[in-house]
Amino acid sequence: MYNNPGQQIQQFFTRGGNPATIVFIVSYVVTWFLHTAMGEASPVRYLAFSSPVPFLWTIATWAMVAIGSPLTLLFSIFVAAWVYGSLERSWGTRNFLGFFFATAAITAISTWLGGRLLGIPVLLADPWVALAPSTVAWAMLNRNEPVGLFFGMAQVPGIWLAAISSVFVWYIVGPPFLGLFALAGSVAAWWYVQHGRFKLFVLTKRSSKPPSTARFRPETREQVTQKSWNPLRWWKERQQRKKLEEMFRRSGFTDEDES
Repeated sequence: MYNNPGQQIQQFFTRGGNPATIVFIVSYVVTWFLHTAMGEASPVRYLAFSSPVPFLWTIATWAMVAIGSPLTLLFSIFVAAWVYGSLERSWGTRNFLGFFFATAAITAISTWLGGRLLGIPVLLADPWVALAPSTVAWAMLNRNEPVGLFFGMAQVPGIWLAAISSVFVWYIVGPPFLGLFALAGSVAAWWYVQHGRFKLFVLTKRSSKPPSTARFRPETREQVTQKSWNPLRWWKERQQRKKLEEMFRRSGFTDEDES
């Protein structure tokens, strides 16, 4: 179902229902251009989370900032439209925003504490780090779905995305120890999916039918609710009913006799 991420992105822009995701993507583009054009003088510095004394609001706003190479921005937009859009459509905008900013705050606070303990300066303004908790949540909810990586050249189970995004966070924030503190948001996302409001339903081979609350299964719901309008089947059932009615009529019994 998720073999073609490009098709998912196309549906994201055409089908709607992703207001928060669109805002985040626009924010990535705007902040990237401001930082590229103005450098350290850009207002982006008031949105990024940095030590030793960060602005209070930056524990949430840093996740809406993008700095780095153009390639980083391009792939960040691609993954954001895919992962953010999927979660927002499934959970609803309000629930998704709560999850997004909660995991962003957890990541910022944990990384700041790690920086204080290790005596290392902290800077959070990378979209890949912001994407990690949502990617982990999406991967846990779709752990067995095949996902095409490198433009479909390789397919891996969805759960692999959780491991890949965690490695990215660890490397971007700073190995060997500071990056571990930055994984707190991803751990919180894992906990939320496993034990929070949205449970993880794993379909095993022993399952006779999927649970009614299984997510990302529109085709399954359609098969359950959609009626069959096969004219041959309808005609066959009609003839069988007429035959049973004729047999009952010839038998001489009536409803009064049965009572």
